[in-house]
Amino acid sequence: MLDMLIKGGQVVTPSGVGNWDVGVQGEQIVAVALPGVLSEEGATVIDAAGKIVVPGGVEAHVHAAANVQPGARETVPGTPNAGPAVHSLGALWGGTTTVVDFAPVPNEGDLAAGIHDFMSVWQGNAYTDYTTHCIYRNANSPDSIARFHELVEAGFPSVKIFTTNIRPPDAEGTSLTPLGRIDTGRLGDLMEQMHRHGGVLAVHGEDDGW
Repeated sequence: MLDMLIKGGQVVTPSGVGNWDVGVQGEQIVAVALPGVLSEEGATVIDAAGKIVVPGGVEAHVHAAANVQPGARETVPGTPNAGPAVHSLGALWGGTTTVVDFAPVPNEGDLAAGIHDFMSVWQGNAYTDYTTHCIYRNANSPDSIARFHELVEAGFPSVKIFTTNIRPPDAEGTSLTPLGRIDTGRLGDLMEQMHRHGGVLAVHGEDDGW
């Protein structure tokens, strides 16, 4: 039995576009079928006639959690920084249902708990689903890199690194996201761990000489 039935819309799938019905159970799409095939019994029926039905988008690069951390300065004095509520509401209006933020990896204690602590500002303030890329930097110890598997096991397989400090000296402090380059030794160790445990690496790849 379906929880929701979306009828009459032009449905976009990886296999093509057609006038199909979409069946939803819980939070998952479980069926895409020709009109009239899926039962309406017990389901909330949404009439999508004249509309395009697409899966929710994923925004893979959002800076929100750092903006509202304690002590974060306002980019424009007197104007609150855009936090999770603003980012996620704007995303939702554009058809994006998941956003991915950034969080620094701690050195001590439970690494995943540290990520959750940094991302706690999203709790109760999100109109979308959300997760985060984890940032490794020179400040990270060899032990925190060797424990990367703990992040994968907790559902945080994606890592962002910077090969240089991307802000010029006279613009220091203009970013609210925790930044900092990672040296090639740490990066090599991290890549070995990611290869071993199935992580995904995003590289902000500049060179200090350029």
